Amino acid sequence: TFKKKVRPIHPPQSLLVETNISSCRSFTLKASNWFPGFKEVRLVPGKHDISFVEFESETQAGVAKDALQGFRITATCAMKITYKPRSSPRVQSLDTQRL
Repeated sequence: TFKKKVRPIHPPQSLLVETNISSCRSFTLKASNWFPGFKEVRLVPGKHDISFVEFESETQAGVAKDALQGFRITATCAMKITYKPRSSPRVQSLDTQRL
């Protein structure tokens, strides 16, 4: 039988995690600016498939997440967006590069 991969659902907050963006990183930077409340994008040095996008509020982050979830930039690049896990010390301690 086929097992479906279950992804944890994290509660809304103002910081989003974008994955599967290695071939469309420049678009991620531009797209985030389209939404009210955008503050910054943080890239993880050495990891080209993840970014953190911060907004002023949970509501503004939710609007951007819903609008861009699964958005296809190319035939092989669909954005995957989640809220940052609140209790994840690994994510909080990652060395990021602010843009």
